[in-house]
Amino acid sequence: MEVHENDLVLSTQGRAFWILDDLSVIQQYEPAIAEKDLHLFRPRKAYRTNVGNYGANLHFYLKEAPATDAEVTLKIQDTNGQVIRTYQSSASNRLNKIRARKGFNSFSWDQRHDGPELVSDLVTMVLRTPSPGPRAVPGSYQAVLEIGDLKAQVPLELANDPRWTDVTNADYQAQLEMGLEMSEMLDEAHRRIKNLSAIKNQIKSSTQLANQVKDQTTLKSKSKAAIKALTAVEDMIIQNKAEASQDAINYPRVFSNHLGRLYGVVTGAHHRPTDGAKERLADIKVEYQAIVTAYNKVMKEEVADFETFLSSAGVERIIHPE
Repeated sequence: MEVHENDLVLSTQGRAFWILDDLSVIQQYEPAIAEKDLHLFRPRKAYRTNVGNYGANLHFYLKEAPATDAEVTLKIQDTNGQVIRTYQSSASNRLNKIRARKGFNSFSWDQRHDGPELVSDLVTMVLRTPSPGPRAVPGSYQAVLEIGDLKAQVPLELANDPRWTDVTNADYQAQLEMGLEMSEMLDEAHRRIKNLSAIKNQIKSSTQLANQVKDQTTLKSKSKAAIKALTAVEDMIIQNKAEASQDAINYPRVFSNHLGRLYGVVTGAHHRPTDGAKERLADIKVEYQAIVTAYNKVMKEEVADFETFLSSAGVERIIHPE
Protein backbone atom coordinates (compact mmCIF):
# COMPACT_ATOMS: atom_id res chain seq x y z
CA MET A 1 0.00 0.00 0.00
CA GLU A 2 1.38 3.38 -0.97
CA VAL A 3 0.20 6.97 -1.31
CA HIS A 4 1.45 8.52 -4.54
CA GLU A 5 0.50 12.03 -5.68
CA ASN A 6 -2.26 11.85 -3.08
CA ASP A 7 -3.75 8.71 -4.64
CA LEU A 8 -3.99 5.54 -2.55
CA VAL A 9 -2.44 2.62 -4.44
CA LEU A 10 -3.12 -0.94 -3.29
CA SER A 11 -1.52 -4.04 -4.74
CA THR A 12 -1.49 -7.75 -3.96
CA GLN A 13 2.00 -7.94 -5.53
CA GLY A 14 0.38 -10.30 -7.96
CA ARG A 15 -1.71 -9.48 -10.98
CA ALA A 16 -4.08 -7.00 -9.40
CA PHE A 17 -3.84 -3.44 -8.11
CA TRP A 18 -6.34 -0.73 -7.23
CA ILE A 19 -6.07 3.06 -7.11
CA LEU A 20 -8.33 5.27 -5.03
CA ASP A 21 -8.09 8.64 -6.75
CA ASP A 22 -7.59 11.82 -4.76
CA LEU A 23 -7.57 11.48 -0.99
CA SER A 24 -8.23 15.21 -0.49
CA VAL A 25 -11.80 14.78 0.75
CA ILE A 26 -10.89 12.01 3.21
CA GLN A 27 -7.92 13.99 4.53
CA GLN A 28 -9.86 17.21 5.02
CA TYR A 29 -13.18 15.84 6.20
CA GLU A 30 -14.32 16.45 9.77
CA PRO A 31 -17.79 16.02 11.34
CA ALA A 32 -18.44 19.78 11.48
CA ILE A 33 -18.49 19.90 7.67
CA ALA A 34 -21.72 17.88 7.63
CA GLU A 35 -23.41 20.73 9.49
CA LYS A 36 -22.39 23.38 6.98
CA ASP A 37 -24.77 24.41 4.20
CA LEU A 38 -21.91 24.38 1.70
CA HIS A 39 -18.30 23.31 1.92
CA LEU A 40 -15.80 23.40 -0.93
CA PHE A 41 -12.78 21.17 -0.29
CA ARG A 42 -9.36 22.46 -1.18
CA PRO A 43 -8.34 20.59 -4.36
CA ARG A 44 -5.07 18.82 -4.79
CA LYS A 45 -2.54 20.14 -7.27
CA ALA A 46 -3.52 19.54 -10.88
CA TYR A 47 -1.12 19.13 -13.79
CA ARG A 48 -1.41 20.54 -17.25
CA THR A 49 -0.88 17.50 -19.41
CA ASN A 50 -1.64 16.13 -22.84
CA VAL A 51 -3.57 13.21 -21.34
CA GLY A 52 -7.12 13.37 -22.70
CA ASN A 53 -9.88 14.65 -20.38
CA TYR A 54 -7.49 15.26 -17.51
CA GLY A 55 -8.85 18.13 -15.43
CA ALA A 56 -8.58 19.85 -12.07
CA ASN A 57 -10.91 18.00 -9.71
CA LEU A 58 -13.10 19.89 -7.26
CA HIS A 59 -15.19 18.35 -4.49
CA PHE A 60 -17.93 20.04 -2.48
CA TYR A 61 -20.52 19.13 0.13
CA LEU A 62 -24.08 20.49 0.02
CA LYS A 63 -26.24 19.95 3.08
CA GLU A 64 -29.54 20.24 1.21
CA ALA A 65 -30.50 19.93 -2.43
CA PRO A 66 -30.55 23.32 -4.16
CA ALA A 67 -33.91 24.97 -4.74
CA THR A 68 -35.32 24.42 -8.20
CA ASP A 69 -34.79 28.10 -9.06
CA ALA A 70 -31.29 28.30 -7.52
CA GLU A 71 -28.51 28.91 -10.04
CA VAL A 72 -25.34 26.86 -9.57
CA THR A 73 -22.26 28.75 -10.78
CA LEU A 74 -18.60 27.83 -10.70
CA LYS A 75 -16.07 30.46 -11.74
CA ILE A 76 -12.34 30.01 -12.22
CA GLN A 77 -10.40 33.21 -11.60
CA ASP A 78 -6.77 34.05 -12.28
CA THR A 79 -4.49 35.92 -9.87
CA ASN A 80 -5.91 39.26 -11.06
CA GLY A 81 -9.44 38.19 -10.21
CA GLN A 82 -10.40 37.91 -13.86
CA VAL A 83 -12.91 35.16 -14.57
CA ILE A 84 -11.48 32.86 -17.24
CA ARG A 85 -14.02 30.03 -17.08
CA THR A 86 -17.67 29.92 -16.06
CA TYR A 87 -19.91 26.92 -15.50
CA GLN A 88 -23.64 27.26 -14.81
CA SER A 89 -26.53 24.92 -14.13
CA SER A 90 -28.60 26.89 -16.65
CA ALA A 91 -25.98 26.75 -19.42
CA SER A 92 -27.22 25.44 -22.75
CA ASN A 93 -23.65 24.66 -23.81
CA ARG A 94 -22.86 21.17 -22.49
CA LEU A 95 -19.19 22.14 -21.95
CA ASN A 96 -20.30 24.85 -19.50
CA LYS A 97 -22.83 22.78 -17.57
CA ILE A 98 -22.58 22.03 -13.86
CA ARG A 99 -24.99 20.25 -11.53
CA ALA A 100 -25.29 19.99 -7.77
CA ARG A 101 -27.19 17.64 -5.53
CA LYS A 102 -27.58 17.00 -1.82
CA GLY A 103 -24.46 15.49 -0.25
CA PHE A 104 -21.02 15.10 -1.80
CA ASN A 105 -20.40 16.36 -5.33
CA SER A 106 -17.42 16.23 -7.65
CA PHE A 107 -16.65 18.35 -10.67
CA SER A 108 -13.68 18.75 -12.99
CA TRP A 109 -12.45 22.02 -14.49
CA ASP A 110 -11.12 21.16 -17.94
CA GLN A 111 -8.14 23.52 -17.46
CA ARG A 112 -9.37 25.76 -20.25
CA HIS A 113 -10.67 29.27 -20.70
CA ASP A 114 -14.20 29.84 -21.98
CA GLY A 115 -14.50 28.87 -25.62
CA PRO A 116 -15.87 30.83 -28.57
CA GLU A 117 -19.64 31.03 -28.96
CA LEU A 118 -20.48 29.53 -32.32
CA VAL A 119 -23.71 29.36 -34.29
CA SER A 120 -25.07 25.99 -33.22
CA ASP A 121 -26.70 24.79 -36.44
CA LEU A 122 -23.88 25.42 -38.91
CA VAL A 123 -21.90 22.79 -40.79
CA THR A 124 -18.41 24.22 -40.34
CA MET A 125 -16.42 21.21 -41.61
CA VAL A 126 -13.66 21.85 -39.04
CA LEU A 127 -15.01 23.40 -35.84
CA ARG A 128 -17.36 21.52 -33.58
CA THR A 129 -20.16 23.11 -31.58
CA PRO A 130 -19.65 23.64 -28.71
CA SER A 131 -15.95 24.35 -29.09
CA PRO A 132 -13.52 24.32 -26.12
CA GLY A 133 -11.45 27.35 -25.15
CA PRO A 134 -7.66 27.73 -25.03
CA ARG A 135 -5.76 25.88 -22.32
CA ALA A 136 -4.87 27.73 -19.11
CA VAL A 137 -1.28 28.59 -18.23
CA PRO A 138 0.11 26.73 -15.18
CA GLY A 139 -0.15 28.92 -12.09
CA SER A 140 -2.40 29.91 -9.21
CA TYR A 141 -6.16 30.23 -9.60
CA GLN A 142 -9.26 30.57 -7.46
CA ALA A 143 -12.37 28.41 -7.70
CA VAL A 144 -15.53 30.29 -6.67
CA LEU A 145 -18.69 28.23 -6.21
CA GLU A 146 -22.12 29.86 -5.77
CA ILE A 147 -25.35 27.96 -5.20
CA GLY A 148 -28.24 30.34 -4.68
CA ASP A 149 -27.17 32.57 -1.79
CA LEU A 150 -24.40 30.21 -0.71
CA LYS A 151 -20.80 30.87 -1.69
CA ALA A 152 -17.44 29.14 -1.15
CA GLN A 153 -13.99 29.81 -2.54
CA VAL A 154 -10.69 27.91 -2.54
CA PRO A 155 -7.27 28.30 -4.16
CA LEU A 156 -6.40 25.97 -7.03
CA GLU A 157 -2.91 25.20 -8.27
CA LEU A 158 -2.21 24.17 -11.86
CA ALA A 159 1.33 22.85 -12.32
CA ASN A 160 3.50 22.06 -15.32
CA ASP A 161 3.64 18.47 -16.51
CA PRO A 162 7.05 17.39 -15.12
CA ARG A 163 7.68 15.33 -18.26
CA TRP A 164 7.66 18.45 -20.47
CA THR A 165 10.91 19.94 -19.23
CA ASP A 166 11.58 21.99 -22.36
CA VAL A 167 8.27 23.89 -22.27
CA THR A 168 8.13 27.07 -20.16
CA ASN A 169 5.27 29.17 -18.84
CA ALA A 170 6.29 31.82 -21.37
CA ASP A 171 5.60 29.25 -24.10
CA TYR A 172 2.20 28.46 -22.62
CA GLN A 173 1.43 32.18 -22.28
CA ALA A 174 2.24 32.78 -25.94
CA GLN A 175 -0.04 29.89 -26.88
CA LEU A 176 -2.84 31.27 -24.68
CA GLU A 177 -2.61 34.78 -26.12
CA MET A 178 -2.80 33.49 -29.68
CA GLY A 179 -5.66 31.14 -28.76
CA LEU A 180 -7.65 33.95 -27.12
CA GLU A 181 -7.11 36.21 -30.12
CA MET A 182 -8.48 33.54 -32.45
CA SER A 183 -11.35 32.73 -30.07
CA GLU A 184 -12.41 36.39 -30.02
CA MET A 185 -12.22 36.52 -33.81
CA LEU A 186 -14.41 33.41 -34.07
CA ASP A 187 -16.86 34.95 -31.59
CA GLU A 188 -17.13 38.13 -33.62
CA ALA A 189 -17.39 36.34 -36.96
CA HIS A 190 -20.22 34.14 -35.70
CA ARG A 191 -22.05 37.15 -34.28
CA ARG A 192 -21.88 38.59 -37.78
CA ILE A 193 -23.31 35.34 -39.16
CA LYS A 194 -26.24 35.63 -36.73
CA ASN A 195 -26.83 39.23 -37.78
CA LEU A 196 -26.64 38.44 -41.49
CA SER A 197 -29.11 35.57 -41.15
CA ALA A 198 -31.51 37.53 -38.93
CA ILE A 199 -31.49 40.59 -41.19
CA LYS A 200 -32.07 38.47 -44.30
CA ASN A 201 -35.08 36.85 -42.62
CA GLN A 202 -36.46 40.24 -41.62
CA ILE A 203 -36.05 41.60 -45.14
CA LYS A 204 -37.89 38.59 -46.55
CA SER A 205 -40.65 38.96 -43.97
CA SER A 206 -40.95 42.72 -44.47
CA THR A 207 -41.15 42.26 -48.23
CA GLN A 208 -43.96 39.74 -47.86
CA LEU A 209 -45.90 41.73 -45.26
CA ALA A 210 -45.49 45.27 -46.60
CA ASN A 211 -48.73 45.21 -48.58
CA GLN A 212 -49.26 48.94 -48.03
CA VAL A 213 -46.26 49.76 -50.21
CA LYS A 214 -47.61 50.89 -53.57
CA ASP A 215 -44.36 50.45 -55.49
CA GLN A 216 -44.02 46.69 -55.07
CA THR A 217 -41.55 46.43 -57.95
CA THR A 218 -39.03 48.73 -56.26
CA LEU A 219 -39.62 47.02 -52.90
CA LYS A 220 -38.86 43.58 -54.32
CA SER A 221 -35.87 44.90 -56.28
CA LYS A 222 -34.28 46.49 -53.21
CA SER A 223 -35.12 43.42 -51.14
CA LYS A 224 -33.45 41.12 -53.65
CA ALA A 225 -30.36 43.33 -53.85
CA ALA A 226 -29.97 43.47 -50.07
CA ILE A 227 -30.40 39.71 -49.63
CA LYS A 228 -27.92 39.01 -52.41
CA ALA A 229 -25.32 41.35 -50.86
CA LEU A 230 -25.85 39.88 -47.36
CA THR A 231 -25.49 36.33 -48.68
CA ALA A 232 -22.28 37.27 -50.47
CA VAL A 233 -20.75 38.42 -47.16
CA GLU A 234 -22.06 35.31 -45.40
CA ASP A 235 -20.39 33.17 -48.07
CA MET A 236 -17.07 34.83 -47.23
CA ILE A 237 -17.37 33.63 -43.62
CA ILE A 238 -18.86 30.13 -43.99
CA GLN A 239 -19.27 27.55 -46.73
CA ASN A 240 -23.05 27.61 -47.14
CA LYS A 241 -23.05 24.76 -49.64
CA ALA A 242 -21.70 22.30 -47.08
CA GLU A 243 -24.26 19.87 -45.67
CA ALA A 244 -21.85 17.57 -43.82
CA SER A 245 -18.32 17.80 -42.44
CA GLN A 246 -17.04 15.62 -45.30
CA ASP A 247 -18.16 18.26 -47.80
CA ALA A 248 -14.70 19.76 -47.45
CA ILE A 249 -13.91 17.32 -50.26
CA ASN A 250 -16.54 18.90 -52.51
CA TYR A 251 -16.38 22.61 -51.72
CA PRO A 252 -13.50 25.00 -50.98
CA ARG A 253 -13.00 26.07 -47.40
CA VAL A 254 -13.47 29.71 -46.45
CA PHE A 255 -12.63 31.96 -43.50
CA SER A 256 -14.40 30.09 -40.69
CA ASN A 257 -12.77 26.83 -41.79
CA HIS A 258 -9.34 28.43 -42.15
CA LEU A 259 -9.44 30.00 -38.70
CA GLY A 260 -11.09 26.98 -37.08
CA ARG A 261 -8.38 24.65 -38.34
CA LEU A 262 -5.59 26.90 -37.04
CA TYR A 263 -7.41 27.39 -33.74
CA GLY A 264 -7.61 23.63 -33.21
CA VAL A 265 -3.94 23.10 -34.06
CA VAL A 266 -2.67 25.86 -31.77
CA THR A 267 -4.93 25.26 -28.76
CA GLY A 268 -4.51 21.49 -28.98
CA ALA A 269 -0.72 21.64 -28.70
CA HIS A 270 1.57 21.87 -25.67
CA HIS A 271 4.19 24.29 -26.89
CA ARG A 272 4.71 27.83 -28.16
CA PRO A 273 2.96 28.56 -31.48
CA THR A 274 5.26 27.90 -34.40
CA ASP A 275 6.38 30.60 -36.84
CA GLY A 276 4.22 28.90 -39.46
CA ALA A 277 1.15 29.25 -37.24
CA LYS A 278 1.88 32.93 -36.67
CA GLU A 279 2.28 33.55 -40.39
CA ARG A 280 -0.95 31.73 -41.11
CA LEU A 281 -2.82 33.80 -38.53
CA ALA A 282 -1.47 36.99 -40.11
CA ASP A 283 -2.89 35.83 -43.47
CA ILE A 284 -6.25 34.98 -41.90
CA LYS A 285 -6.45 38.39 -40.22
CA VAL A 286 -6.08 40.03 -43.63
CA GLU A 287 -8.84 37.74 -44.91
CA TYR A 288 -11.05 38.73 -41.99
CA GLN A 289 -10.46 42.43 -42.47
CA ALA A 290 -11.84 42.08 -46.00
CA ILE A 291 -14.94 40.45 -44.47
CA VAL A 292 -15.36 43.29 -41.96
CA THR A 293 -15.07 45.84 -44.76
CA ALA A 294 -17.65 44.00 -46.88
CA TYR A 295 -19.96 43.58 -43.86
CA ASN A 296 -19.86 47.28 -42.99
CA LYS A 297 -20.39 48.21 -46.64
CA VAL A 298 -23.54 46.12 -47.08
CA MET A 299 -25.00 47.49 -43.83
CA LYS A 300 -24.34 51.09 -44.91
CA GLU A 301 -25.50 50.61 -48.48
CA GLU A 302 -27.92 47.81 -49.43
CA VAL A 303 -29.47 47.31 -45.98
CA ALA A 304 -29.63 51.05 -45.27
CA ASP A 305 -31.17 51.64 -48.72
CA PHE A 306 -33.86 49.01 -48.02
CA GLU A 307 -34.54 50.52 -44.56
CA THR A 308 -34.83 54.01 -46.03
CA PHE A 309 -37.31 52.78 -48.60
CA LEU A 310 -39.42 51.05 -45.93
CA SER A 311 -39.32 54.13 -43.74
CA SER A 312 -40.50 56.37 -46.57
CA ALA A 313 -43.38 53.96 -47.11
CA GLY A 314 -44.31 53.98 -43.41
CA VAL A 315 -43.06 50.43 -42.70
CA GLU A 316 -41.05 49.61 -39.55
CA ARG A 317 -37.28 49.48 -39.86
CA ILE A 318 -35.05 46.38 -39.80
CA ILE A 319 -33.96 45.28 -36.30
CA HIS A 320 -30.27 44.47 -35.78
CA PRO A 321 -30.27 41.73 -33.07
CA GLU A 322 -26.63 42.09 -31.92
